[in-house]
Amino acid sequence: NDVYIESDDVERLRELADNWSLYQPPEPPKEVLQVGDVVPELMSEAMTYYEPKMQLDCPEKPVCQRLPEVMAPGRLVIVSGVVEPKPDRFYVNLQTDVGDTADVGLHLNPRFDTKPRSVVLNSRDRDQWQDEVHVAGDKFPFNEGSPFEIQVHCKPDKYRVLVNGTFLADFPHRLDCSRIDYVCVDGSLIVDRVVFA
Repeated sequence: NDVYIESDDVERLRELADNWSLYQPPEPPKEVLQVGDVVPELMSEAMTYYEPKMQLDCPEKPVCQRLPEVMAPGRLVIVSGVVEPKPDRFYVNLQTDVGDTADVGLHLNPRFDTKPRSVVLNSRDRDQWQDEVHVAGDKFPFNEGSPFEIQVHCKPDKYRVLVNGTFLADFPHRLDCSRIDYVCVDGSLIVDRVVFA
């Protein structure tokens, strides 16, 4: 494989050619994340200005809102609110339709009423719930009566979930994300804002 570099700086080109064998490509970024990891590139991405395609402020529960376009890699869903003082569970669903039989690409379900508390991730396909994934454990990121912000970043092969700016989990696309066109939220929370960007 030949490499061609156009430049008027002949000395710099000779130096590059002489040192080419010493070149060490940078190591790929760490992709295996643990619960509670701070993910600066996602935080800065979410904190930069973006043009929301949809924003609901202080919506009544249950929230089940059609997205202005289907889910795709690069898209972001933000749900912020406050956990009720005596919660049992709440959920954020990214799903294909309205109703109890809709297919669900991501079911994010913080459970305060289990020992230990956990966040359950799951999906539903053709009216069948799939295998639950329990995350958080001792790093359960929600507290009674406290505000929170959930970010769901759609990646090419998974959803990356952050809570209050820290990594919670990656969840693989069990359903094609292009089928997802609703966000639904309900349970033991007060919803402040739902954003699709």
